[in-house]
Amino acid sequence: MNENLIKQGRAYAQTHGTTFNQLIRDLVSQKVASPKKRTLQDLFDLLDQNPSPVKNYKYCREDAYDR
Repeated sequence: MNENLIKQGRAYAQTHGTTFNQLIRDLVSQKVASPKKRTLQDLFDLLDQNPSPVKNYKYCREDAYDR
């Protein structure tokens, strides 16, 4: 791997509060994860980023599994 690319990757990881190794792990996981697992993770990411329109309700991932 190109040294400059590694430096840029480390800088990116640092500004995003992670390590370069974790950044690589996450990227590899995203590329090799099953499409279903990736879709669920995308959904959870969206739910985490967007607050609930219902006042005083805190979304809990476990709620998605309750039937």
